[in-house]
Amino acid sequence: FAIFSVDNYLNSPGLQASIALFLAFLPAMAGFAYLFAFLFKKPGVALFCSWMFNLSFGILAQITISILNIFESVATVTSIIRWLCRFVPVFSLGYGHLIIGLFQARAKELDIGPLAGLGVGGKWCTPKEEVSGRYIEAFQCVYMAGDEFLILMLCAFLFMGLAVVVDIVTDLP
Repeated sequence: FAIFSVDNYLNSPGLQASIALFLAFLPAMAGFAYLFAFLFKKPGVALFCSWMFNLSFGILAQITISILNIFESVATVTSIIRWLCRFVPVFSLGYGHLIIGLFQARAKELDIGPLAGLGVGGKWCTPKEEVSGRYIEAFQCVYMAGDEFLILMLCAFLFMGLAVVVDIVTDLP
């Protein structure tokens, strides 16, 4: 980061948000990968397919949402797709770091915490009166990685719990 003078991830609140995302990502991804392994008979095939799925989904979902963000008319659809994609841990990790990169400097200036988000609160938004045209929260607000952190934590418990249930059910005679 120092080579390119990119310090969004080294200063507050970006550093704290990044650490929180990585800590929440680990158990969520472990549960997701374990659940994914139940779809295959051989562990090597499961590992390869999981890797390819996560790589492809992470890239394609980010690109799709970035393209959809261009069109104001589909903002509601884009928001729904974004919330659904967050249940794949690699997307939440990548999108959270994208948000950190975009908003860290402004968040520091406005004293916004590392876990602020559109859904969890703590964001700062331009007043509706000052916006001409359609008011879209995702475009008018400054926030950090709170939504991604929340979803990663929920997914960690959800995926681990599902993995235990599926493991027990598949081992029954």
